Amino acid sequence: VAPEAPHNPPFAEVNAGPVTVSLKASENLATCSTGYSPMLQFEVEDMDATIVRALSLGGALDGPIKYPPTGKAACLRAPGGQMIGLFEPNMDLKLMQEASLAQQQRRGG
Repeated sequence: VAPEAPHNPPFAEVNAGPVTVSLKASENLATCSTGYSPMLQFEVEDMDATIVRALSLGGALDGPIKYPPTGKAACLRAPGGQMIGLFEPNMDLKLMQEASLAQQQRRGG
């Protein structure tokens, strides 16, 4: 298997059971000095309930909820100004991808 090409900017992902922590380097200070902080991103099972809970705790939506084919995506700003990304995967698509991967593994590919 050929090694993966390095990410630009550098990127790392750690899987700990059901939790995945992703880190991405910022190439310059402009991303932090233009009103945007580093972002925490979470995969959630129920976008609507998670947003209601975040808003009740003082968070604010930073733009509309997006609906790409892969699921739902939203960006919130915490009371302290930190950016929080939320993603609810399209479960039908996720299940199809997992089934396809399992089939490839059974075939030895």
